[in-house]
Amino acid sequence: MKNKEHLTAFYLETLLLIVAFVGIILVLTQVFGLSRKRSGEALALNSAVCLSQNAAEAFLAAETEEEFVSLLNENGNAAEQEENCLTASYDLSMNPDPKGEMVLSFTWKSEENGVTYGSCRVLWEGKEIYSLETGAAGKEGWE
Repeated sequence: MKNKEHLTAFYLETLLLIVAFVGIILVLTQVFGLSRKRSGEALALNSAVCLSQNAAEAFLAAETEEEFVSLLNENGNAAEQEENCLTASYDLSMNPDPKGEMVLSFTWKSEENGVTYGSCRVLWEGKEIYSLETGAAGKEGWE
């Protein structure tokens, strides 16, 4: 009889140990899954900041609206949607891609004081993840 009690205790301890290991594995799987999701969000935000900075620099460097459009239009990824609004698509690695998942939208407006103000927004998966406001003097030809 004594042998049978030890065998039952062994099986019970083994079962509890297996349940504990499965629980730990499930928790670690959740942690690593959340970490991967957050890493993707961080990559998208970093790309959005860089794209906005590049668009603002192109806005400051361009002498005309056409030059600005040509600076951002690579591989047919940019198009002037409406007056004073340009959209360009990129992938997460910031490569120009007409069907990219990141969309840069840049609008500008000239004021009477000779300053042209620009607003840059980056959308990822349909949500705005970053925006940047800028301005430049001496762009009288911009409407």
